[in-house]
Amino acid sequence: MTSISTEELIENNKDIYLKSSQHAFLTKLGESTLDPTALERFLNQDRVFALGYSKWLGIIAGRIPLLNNSNIVEDEDVKLLHLMSFAISNGLREVNMFPNTLKSLGLKYESVDANAACHDYIKYLYSLPNNDEAIVALWALEKVYLDGWGYAKSLAKDSPYAELLNNWTAPSFVQFVDIDLKYQVERIKTNDISKFNDIFAKVCQLEIAFWESALLQ
Repeated sequence: MTSISTEELIENNKDIYLKSSQHAFLTKLGESTLDPTALERFLNQDRVFALGYSKWLGIIAGRIPLLNNSNIVEDEDVKLLHLMSFAISNGLREVNMFPNTLKSLGLKYESVDANAACHDYIKYLYSLPNNDEAIVALWALEKVYLDGWGYAKSLAKDSPYAELLNNWTAPSFVQFVDIDLKYQVERIKTNDISKFNDIFAKVCQLEIAFWESALLQ
């Protein structure tokens, strides 16, 4: 069995990774040419996604084998539990952030249901049967998100969306994705790396569909 390399997951899926992390939505956002209604649609849907995401993190936490079959407290189980607790807290903080963020940008907050792209994304995450697959998917979606907002920020000059760009490229988010989640992924041992490549590619496809849904009228 071999360890998973996050760098190889990206390299093996480079084309779709770049399509998802440098999507037209992000280009327009960075260049301040994005239709405000597209951003409004995105933020309202992202709030719904954050709700499903936070629940999914709870599922991951519940599957940690801490004290299941042994009285021994494994340090790695405790570390992952703390990480999921942090992520759930942050996800729910963002749920509460969206109404004020929309208002500050002169956009309308709406308590909407999940659109098809959002619901498909959440359903896929819920379908992952074990924590190895779920942790890779979690790292993948956060990596695309971090690098996508970093890409948009690299294009921005005096952006009206600085609040968003700074929030999703903050040092604490970089730490979460590029250090903490990366560590969890690279602890995984597998004889079937193709399965994890498929998960990474699928997450990129779902992320593209999510960006696209915001651009559609």
